[in-house]
Amino acid sequence: MQNLLGHIDGTTTIPTETISDSEKPDKPVPNPAYATWLTSDRSVCLLLQSSLSEEAMSEIIGISNARQIWIALRTAYS
Repeated sequence: MQNLLGHIDGTTTIPTETISDSEKPDKPVPNPAYATWLTSDRSVCLLLQSSLSEEAMSEIIGISNARQIWIALRTAYS
């Protein structure tokens, strides 16, 4: 699955949204690793959502990342 399984099984950790700027340590800057993670996670979320029935979709309303979607579905259907 294009090295995205970690978003579902939890082995891919969520990077912090911001990091310290070495020139201005008191001013956080956007973390490029977070942006990359977010793009990948959204792809996994779309893949999961596209394969769900309407009933299953109701289990994931308001959930924003792939790992949490997977946990909600596992809880609902196991």
